Amino acid sequence: MNRKRLTITLDNQLLQKIDRRVDGHKIRNRSHAIEAFLAEKLQSKILKKAIILGGGKGIEFQGKIISKLLLPVGGKTLIEKNIEILKEHGITELLLSLGGLGEQIREKLGDGSKYGIRILYFERDRGTAGILRQAKSTLDETFLMMNGDIYLENIDLLDMYDFHKDHKAKATILLTTVDDPSLFGSVLLKGDMITKFSEKPQAKSAYSHLINGGLYLFEPEVCSIVTPETVSLEGNVFPKLVNEKKLYGYFLDTKWLHLHDAKKYEEYIKNNSKKQK
Repeated sequence: MNRKRLTITLDNQLLQKIDRRVDGHKIRNRSHAIEAFLAEKLQSKILKKAIILGGGKGIEFQGKIISKLLLPVGGKTLIEKNIEILKEHGITELLLSLGGLGEQIREKLGDGSKYGIRILYFERDRGTAGILRQAKSTLDETFLMMNGDIYLENIDLLDMYDFHKDHKAKATILLTTVDDPSLFGSVLLKGDMITKFSEKPQAKSAYSHLINGGLYLFEPEVCSIVTPETVSLEGNVFPKLVNEKKLYGYFLDTKWLHLHDAKKYEEYIKNNSKKQK
């Protein structure tokens, strides 16, 4: 991110309020606090394109199988709530990779015009990396990619973007912790750099309880790693980026909202209803 040094004068009480935002982690210093505050108020437009992977298994809801992207969340569907958040960060074009329940999503979202964005649909092509091969010609700047069952509500995309750019990463993975990493991608870090990545390891061979949170920031160069034989991000792309020392991990220090099965969805609805009481 290009920055210019400025000299400004602020009221002392305002400066004290700004300093209280500094926690040494999410807000690193006074300058970062001012920048983050301004960006938040101005709804900084940091991204233009996002990819959502929507080709996974469906979920049973009210007696029928629906795409997880269509689960009701706060009076709308999960995908609609995520679109609102993505738009706040500048997203104008959404690329959707679809599977067997794709027609449900197409019917709900259409071409995106009713949401003020453009939606392009792709049929799932050989795993999670296929969309990067299909859409390579359109991915010409930093872009976001995420699993469709992740809810963006608790994720500070602006801070993650700053982290990604500050580290000059080719790819940044959202990280969180779980008790059993065998269901996810286990990660080993050296500082903020990911030095080992193992997809769904046996519990005893997991590197740590840090796991892949299913959301990424990519530079366009990542697409060049995807060959006709490349199948998955986790098994093919991330290990190559580890070898290049260009893969970083951004730790999520709030609740990870992964609505991937009925149990997790019901847990989210229950917790959210408690907050509203």
